Amino acid sequence: MIRFPNLKAHLLFSFILTISLLSYSQEDTKYEFEKRINKEDFPTQSIELLQPFLKHSKNEKYYREFDGSNYFYELKLLFKSKNLSIKFTNEGDLVDIESLYDFEELSNNIKKTIIDYLDNSYKRSKIRKTQIQYNREVEDDGESEDDIEFVEDFLEKDDDLIIRYELEVEVMQKETNSAEFFEFIFNEKGELLEKRKIIQRDDDIILY
Repeated sequence: MIRFPNLKAHLLFSFILTISLLSYSQEDTKYEFEKRINKEDFPTQSIELLQPFLKHSKNEKYYREFDGSNYFYELKLLFKSKNLSIKFTNEGDLVDIESLYDFEELSNNIKKTIIDYLDNSYKRSKIRKTQIQYNREVEDDGESEDDIEFVEDFLEKDDDLIIRYELEVEVMQKETNSAEFFEFIFNEKGELLEKRKIIQRDDDIILY
């Protein structure tokens, strides 16, 4: 146990520790903490918005998530033979809709662009998970669609939805030969938009 000779020393240590933690948390890191919850614990407005999915779905699973900075709600379900993840903010507003895909299902141009990036950046890489991320359309006046319009466009397969490719990839760094796990977000052309290191939750971590 660390003992401090006086209160000032204790406060100084606490301040330094806080600054260190904040600096670490500002790195591009994704913390994967989630807990299964009951449907009754999901935001009511989100459940109402989800009705078009729930009428034709199977295997619904509800989650409460924490990414290191913010809390989210997420529904995972099988809808028309596709595994979907539908994410909401802590207040119940729709964030995005993701559909699980096999990487080989993507177009050849997209696959080549992504693989070229991974080959040039890392010694080795293995794609563990691929999702197509659907984001709401932005109108001509710069305003985004509301949640209801977003859901309707997704169900109608509207071409104006913004498409992203979200991949979870295990890589080996060239310089250190160390294995790491990253989430990559690519745009509709396969160009990198965002990269975050994934820190997965150990089974013994208690979040709630």
